[in-house]
Amino acid sequence: MARNDPDLHWVQIRHSSYSRIGPLVQAGALQPYLGRLSGFPGAQVWRVDSPLTVQSDHQCSIAGVPLQAALHHQPSHAYCAMVAASPHFTQYAGTGELSRLLRSHDDWDPGGFAHALEATVRQGRVPLPRPVLAVPPTTYLTHWLADRSFVSRLSNGHYMLGLSYTVRYVPPPGLARRSAVGLDLGIDPLTVAHTDTGATRYFRPTSLRHVGQLPRLSADTHSLLRDLIYASGRLDGEGIVAWLNFHAHTVYAERINHMGMSTHWIHSGRDRAIHDHHFSALSQYLFASGVDFRRVAPHHTSTLCAPCFEHQGRVVYGLRAGDRFRCPACGVNLDAHANAAHNVLLRGRMLPPRGRAAA
Repeated sequence: MARNDPDLHWVQIRHSSYSRIGPLVQAGALQPYLGRLSGFPGAQVWRVDSPLTVQSDHQCSIAGVPLQAALHHQPSHAYCAMVAASPHFTQYAGTGELSRLLRSHDDWDPGGFAHALEATVRQGRVPLPRPVLAVPPTTYLTHWLADRSFVSRLSNGHYMLGLSYTVRYVPPPGLARRSAVGLDLGIDPLTVAHTDTGATRYFRPTSLRHVGQLPRLSADTHSLLRDLIYASGRLDGEGIVAWLNFHAHTVYAERINHMGMSTHWIHSGRDRAIHDHHFSALSQYLFASGVDFRRVAPHHTSTLCAPCFEHQGRVVYGLRAGDRFRCPACGVNLDAHANAAHNVLLRGRMLPPRGRAAA
């Protein structure tokens, strides 16, 4: 993707809307697309050739045909641009305060929070073309290209909706960007960063354990709660991007797979947001802001001794027990995630320059 190409963000279309895709293709509202796209190329791709409008976090329309999709599962700058460009967008007006309460552990009142959730849902959605599930980033100026949208059918039969944006990065005052950084990506810690100056930075997700104290909720209320949980996880991930934008000129991260994501309902929304961040939002944010981002092989990053390799060129496998790592050769005893981030940095610095094949 060229630097000035639009960003493309893919969101899941709900299974209940799959039956509407075929008629849209037959009506010509979706036209076959043979070009190259980033993200989810799919087994078949169509370009949206009719007006696409957005009504809420979960619903859009193509040629007047409603589709259910997870539209709020986008990075904040894209989501906010989409909302701002959708004059008929409706949402629950009180979700901003609910988000604050969810992320706060002070005077947590599960009964009171559940009552506030139910009351918000009873009041219903109202026209409000101002984002309340996300805070617009001040360092990204984003414009939604409603006429450049796509539908993709994956090889497993699921459908995705692709939304395009132009993004311009506005550097913050006093921008530093002094370091190359290796990232160990996970759930908790969310990310550990190791810089070429030897510093280690931990990013931990906002704890949502208290959500388990909530009483049983109605289906619509539970759906709103899941949206709030996703927004909380997205906010945690974007805190990492903000730090990297200020401190890093080059970032290396593992090529991660889809294993190990929690499926417990309390954390599933948060972990989905973290998953989306690690797999796509992180790279797209850094690409837009001009930070060099590269993936490295993930194998053995948490079990190889980074100090031995950096200082002596020795490949030594250590012992990992939970979050601790111990090297039998040099005797170092340190956090396994910090050791992994250090290894990611070392592995990244050995990559050939871009455009040059490895020998």
